[in-house]
Amino acid sequence: MKTLGHSQIGLTMNTYAHVLPEVGREAVDAVAKKLFG
Repeated sequence: MKTLGHSQIGLTMNTYAHVLPEVGREAVDAVAKKLFG
């Protein structure tokens, strides 16, 4: 929120919430690759 210059968290979440599932999936995939090869 602060990094993007938004005054309220609601604006940030409404703008970027749709991105979160994909980012989360990428993070899980990266960790799994490190752990299991």
